[in-house]
Amino acid sequence: VKEAVNNSSNNEVYLTNMKYDDADGDISVEASRAYANKTDEQNLENAKITKNSSNEVLTAKKMKVETKKDKYTAKGNVKYVAKDIIINSDEAVYNKKNGDLKAQGNLKIVIKNKKWQIKQKIKLIMVWLLMA
Repeated sequence: VKEAVNNSSNNEVYLTNMKYDDADGDISVEASRAYANKTDEQNLENAKITKNSSNEVLTAKKMKVETKKDKYTAKGNVKYVAKDIIINSDEAVYNKKNGDLKAQGNLKIVIKNKKWQIKQKIKLIMVWLLMA
């Protein structure tokens, strides 16, 4: 963490250039700015999460981390990269408990050098284990 500011009026902490690992060490979280309060939520800007066991990466302009739910909600220039797949979208939700990634909005998918662009709003479910 480069800088930390505690705002006692609303019980929030503001952090810049932060990086940490989750409780079990399987997910690394990085962000240029983070806002956290006494709940289990953190709001991140220019965020990146990495699943350390498989080197899968999810990046976005904004991301909400809900630690009790093991849920990561990404919005804005979302990009998911795994072994043989790249997914770009407007939004995505990663559920650490079951390994699902649900992406929607302007989906662009590359799998082993094949491209698909989906213009309608759909949900794509990818299982982290699929990439193993």
